[in-house]
Amino acid sequence: MNHPRKHKLPLLIRRIVLLALLGGCLTPLFSADLGFFFNQMPQIDGRQEDISWDYTGVFSPWFSLPLGQRSELYLSGGLNLKYEESDGWIPLPELYRFEAVLRTSAGLEFRLGRQRFQDALGLVAGGLFDGFTASATLDLNRLYGGVYYTGFLNKRTASITMTQQDEAIYQAAVETVKDYFAPSRALASLGWERRELLVEGSVFSLALLGQFDLGAQGYHTQYLMARYLLPLPASLQLDLGGGAELIETGDTVDPLQWGAAAQALLGWKLPIKAVGRLSLGARWASGEGDVLAAFAPISSVTQGRVLQAKFSGLLTLEGICSIRLGQPLAMELSAFYFLRTDTETFPTAVGDSPFLGAEISGLVTWAPLSDFSLVGEAGVFLPQPGGAYPTSRLQWRGGISLMLSLY
Repeated sequence: MNHPRKHKLPLLIRRIVLLALLGGCLTPLFSADLGFFFNQMPQIDGRQEDISWDYTGVFSPWFSLPLGQRSELYLSGGLNLKYEESDGWIPLPELYRFEAVLRTSAGLEFRLGRQRFQDALGLVAGGLFDGFTASATLDLNRLYGGVYYTGFLNKRTASITMTQQDEAIYQAAVETVKDYFAPSRALASLGWERRELLVEGSVFSLALLGQFDLGAQGYHTQYLMARYLLPLPASLQLDLGGGAELIETGDTVDPLQWGAAAQALLGWKLPIKAVGRLSLGARWASGEGDVLAAFAPISSVTQGRVLQAKFSGLLTLEGICSIRLGQPLAMELSAFYFLRTDTETFPTAVGDSPFLGAEISGLVTWAPLSDFSLVGEAGVFLPQPGGAYPTSRLQWRGGISLMLSLY
């Protein structure tokens, strides 16, 4: 009886075909990228009379899966481990970038999930937001729009302090699940970006951004922003930008207010063998006055490494010089001077003087490998050249950051 041998070859072929099909289905999974990000940040703070120190550790695994030739799925999360002398150890789990990206051959792109967003000026909103973004690239033009939500974000990471109630939420200790989340707000953005406008190498941006309070405060803001990056002769670049803000306060006495912000920066690529850049500029945010109200950004975009002032009712003059000395070593030296644009917004200022003081800081980065870097920074704030700061005592802070990426 040879019947069993008669079916042996077809059975073997069926097994080979089955294995091939399984291999084809699992190929995208094996082409996924896995990695781990590890960041240790001890810091010492001399801004108060008593010197304090704190530590922040970030432990974040990530996963990236290609979906076809142009699209991908990216997942990352982890644990923020923070130590403060006043509160002790604070472990906070957090979901970081968590999005699906779909790109088409026609220049369309769609993003869904927790993704990075920044406004056209870089002064209103920035960081991770939950939402949906669509964009289309047509020759030299790019159109984009999106809707986002903040209520599921870690409040310390989102840094939303638009109102006194927001500030109280941000400062409150995380004792319950409710204490973990940022204020509940919705954002809607619409923008246009045009390259090579009038001048080769230039970039012009025009954008609308709306913020809608979903809580009980009824504090809504809308922004119209424009920015123009213009290359100039002699390795110079001019960065001009400005924005107007309509504020719906939810107050029956003064329900509508206007705010404004602007920046002007001039960058120069230094004519040296090392890679170097010098930048001089100013950033201005309106304060409380007869015509304009204090500019209210959505995210707390702080100014200065030591003062860390909120960008509201403030004028910042800055000079930054950065130099890369070979492949592993880079240095940056910054100088700032801060002035008030009103006498109400800055929380601890005294008197009528607009002069808050000066700040000098430095940063050194050593990156011998592409996946390892060590950053040291230190800075000092000098209230003495001012007059509005409540103390003349020198303030300082410093720290290091050790970053390791494994993949």
